[in-house]
Amino acid sequence: MSGGISSSGVTVGANRSTVKGDFANVGEESGIVAGAGGYHVAVGGGVDLKAGVIASSADRDNNALSADHLIYSNLDNVSKASSSGYGLSVGIGFDGKVSAPTPSVSQPAKEGDSGRALATLTPGTLTLDNQKQDLSGLNTDLGKATCLA
Repeated sequence: MSGGISSSGVTVGANRSTVKGDFANVGEESGIVAGAGGYHVAVGGGVDLKAGVIASSADRDNNALSADHLIYSNLDNVSKASSSGYGLSVGIGFDGKVSAPTPSVSQPAKEGDSGRALATLTPGTLTLDNQKQDLSGLNTDLGKATCLA
């Protein structure tokens, strides 16, 4: 609510503004990143890569993962915000005359950005005894582990 007084009368107004936002982001991915010697991981149970990384700079022949099964999922990074506003004001003169209501509308604004943190396993020998999830969509390029959507 706002108001004002001038030499000719009084102005009264009301405004409403709304701002909404949402943000979720993976700042750093966890995992194992080996050098030229490769990775050699043996797990008694399953491996769950939630946007995690098992990678190396070695040739695929130097990388090995042995586990009961491997499941993976990617995580979405999201940032979005919006704002809007509107109002109405009316003036009342000292002579008793009421001016026509004056609406006001703020310029609505929106912004958004998104990306993904990808579960990543660089190529190697996989020994998975009870594999159920299809691994064809699993990212194998460490350079693309985090990307814009």
